[in-house]
Order: sequence, then structure tokens, then C-alpha cells
Amino acid sequence: MTAFKLLLKKVSPEQLFMGSVLLVNGGNYLYNLLLGRLLGPEAYADAALLVTLLLVLSFLGMTFQLATTKFAVIFSGRDWESFRNRTYKQAIA
Repeated sequence: MTAFKLLLKKVSPEQLFMGSVLLVNGGNYLYNLLLGRLLGPEAYADAALLVTLLLVLSFLGMTFQLATTKFAVIFSGRDWESFRNRTYKQAIA
């Protein structure tokens, strides 16, 4: 346990982030490479299309979540009725 704590003290947050990004990108590359080999061109294209559709749908959901959070922070000290009316106007506009 002490060796692990010592290692954490030596690694900066930037190095930890870069290492995790490298690990995730390498994993994604290997995943796509293996999936392409195992499925073949047609099935891999179908799988890639489904993953892309999932990402687009999650992007739409994240956009709604971020916009709601923004308005909640702006109107945090005001009354709820004002917040609801303003959000409704922004959603329709």
C-alpha cells in the first residue's frame, strides 16, 4: 500500500490524465480492429452505424441536460415560477 501511495505522489494529475487518454484510445483502436476482423465488412458497418446512432442520441440528451443546468444556475436565487416560465419560453423559441 505504501508503494502505491508513493507512486501516486510521483505522478502528476496531467500525467495521469494523459495516461488514461492513451489507454482509452488504445483500447478503442483494438476494439475496432478486433470487431472488424470478427464481423466482416457488412456486419461491422451495421455495428458502426448503431454506435454512431447511440452517440447522436446521447449528444441530444447531453445538450438538454447542459441547457437545463445553465438555466438552473442562472435562476438559483429567484423564484421557481420565473425559472419555469423563462425555460418554457427558451424551449419554444
